[in-house]
Amino acid sequence: MKNPLLRKVKLRDIAEIIKIEKEVFPDPWSFYSFIYELKNPSNYFTVLELDGKIIGYLIAGEYEKSYYLKNIAVKREFQGLGYGKILLKDLINKARRELKRYIFLEVRISNERAIKFYERFGFKKIRLIRGYYGYKEDAYEYLLELNKDEEN
Repeated sequence: MKNPLLRKVKLRDIAEIIKIEKEVFPDPWSFYSFIYELKNPSNYFTVLELDGKIIGYLIAGEYEKSYYLKNIAVKREFQGLGYGKILLKDLINKARRELKRYIFLEVRISNERAIKFYERFGFKKIRLIRGYYGYKEDAYEYLLELNKDEEN
């Protein structure tokens, strides 16, 4: 694996992020959704660059004692090479440094690859959310417990 660069997203990155989003997800977020997330001051929104090109991104919202993983994606040609791990480890390390207690996320019940990915990091399935993706599909909610010994 080459040395990727992890950095805060910029407005000019949104067009490339949308290309990845459309390539990876069956119901991609809109341009306006990404602009909204970019402008939200409670978000942690990063991109992963390789040789100056964006190959992945992560968006997480900060909520008191937790982060909520809203979106994470890596370009298809770079999947399975450890780049998603870099994005998620960065969020987990940030949450630990800030003494957060949890990271939450939802995942399509059919997305077995993502489920295995999250479970390798210690995320636990906590419930089924019926109709989360509209009439199309249900989701599982997952939770990663952090800083168990810390009192917040």
